[in-house]
Amino acid sequence: MRVTSMLGVAISAVVLSMSMPTQGDLLITAAYDGPLTGGVPKGVELYVVNDIPDLSDYGLGSANNGGGTDGEEFTFPAGSATAGSFIYVTNNEVAFYDYYGFYPEYVSGAMSINGDDAIELFQSGTVIDVYGDINVDGNGEPWEYLDGWAYRVDGTTANGGVFSDLDFTYSGANAVDGCSTNASCSSVMPMGTYVAGDGGPDHVITQKGFTFSPQVIDVEIGDTIQWVWTGGTHSVDSGTNCTPDYMWFNGSLSVVDPTFTWTVPSDAPAVIEYLCDVGFHCETNGMTGVINILNGGQIDSDGDGWFDDVDNCPKIANPGQEDCNGDGVGDVCDPLAVDCNSNGVPDDCDILDGDAFDCNQNGIPDSCDYKTGVLHDDNGNGFPDECEIEPPFIQ
Repeated sequence: MRVTSMLGVAISAVVLSMSMPTQGDLLITAAYDGPLTGGVPKGVELYVVNDIPDLSDYGLGSANNGGGTDGEEFTFPAGSATAGSFIYVTNNEVAFYDYYGFYPEYVSGAMSINGDDAIELFQSGTVIDVYGDINVDGNGEPWEYLDGWAYRVDGTTANGGVFSDLDFTYSGANAVDGCSTNASCSSVMPMGTYVAGDGGPDHVITQKGFTFSPQVIDVEIGDTIQWVWTGGTHSVDSGTNCTPDYMWFNGSLSVVDPTFTWTVPSDAPAVIEYLCDVGFHCETNGMTGVINILNGGQIDSDGDGWFDDVDNCPKIANPGQEDCNGDGVGDVCDPLAVDCNSNGVPDDCDILDGDAFDCNQNGIPDSCDYKTGVLHDDNGNGFPDECEIEPPFIQ
């Protein structure tokens, strides 16, 4: 009985393993149905989860109008793929370039799909991921992407052939009608932005033409911000007034670098402004953004009780925040606050505070003018000779 039982378990395990689809190292991250003449470009974006030494083990197929699977219609040629990269397969290379601004990796008639067609991804002849329901016409379904697009939610994985519409976000039908490029369209497909595993970026900013959208965001220390490229060549540099300082970040957005990600550090101030420093994108087009860090600026580097973002001298302790000339820089670190007599009061405020005399009204205390030879007291009466009034001569 024991032998029979173990044999039954073994047989069951074999049957189960044969019936369960393999989840491979590739998954569908986008489906798109373009607006250019002829309804192009059409196709998919795929994400490489782990290094793939031989892509020829994978293929694609479409299920048209709810008619069920047509099997594997396109098999990738031999070649490798690197983890974290994206692969684009389309039915029209020229239209893809015209609309998205770069060339796809593969072109296949198998991707002559419409927005109501499901798409299957195969590994070794077995479906490992599917977009849509192969037995249902997508018209009017939540997953319809007619003249639009669908994009995978970060962290979701290959579904083994069982589709869930909760795994994707959608533009909605006809969302890209009339658009000539993805970058200029009011409905931008966020290409190349899928993040594997849990915990994608906390905030996504999309570059749209010469703008960052949204232009202003509220974040907290530790949050991750990701900028997403849609077209052209741009940069993401911290700085103000169209002048980068690169103090907090310095990134690029282009076909080579479709995303730039930055995590808000613990010493971040309450506000960080940034800009695009390419050409005159900032000066002419106002390509700027603002990050409000709700719990930022809570660092007190000098321990004087004032947070750095409001401390007028953040590196030298000055609990009284003395600023006698009102220039916003604390006296203890103001290069203009010279204290020639070392009485603790800057020279240009010394007279006003009543701590010294300035008989010649040159803005420097008399005691300092004595030291430099500007004033003299030859008669020793405690008053500068240069400022004494000699009495008239009386015969």
